[in-house]
Amino acid sequence: MKKQGDRSAAMKQGQAHVTVDIRGLIAPITLLKVEEILSGMVPGQVMDVLGDDEETRVDLISIVNNSGDELISINDQTENFRLLIRKGTPDRQ
Repeated sequence: MKKQGDRSAAMKQGQAHVTVDIRGLIAPITLLKVEEILSGMVPGQVMDVLGDDEETRVDLISIVNNSGDELISINDQTENFRLLIRKGTPDRQ
């Protein structure tokens, strides 16, 4: 059983509350899907986005950087990318 302290430490490292797999989809559908799910999240929660469309990757990074949310990490793999995004607080948006 995990203790609350363990959970808090894991979240600081960027463990996701939700994973969104948009591989095989292209913009703008990918952007709409991510934005819809992110808008329903609680500030501080983390979204793990898995994708394979380069245009989506570039657009998501730009959107997050201008939204008040936080881009925790970018992991570019051979055919896919993974973004960890932390939902910002209402006063940051």
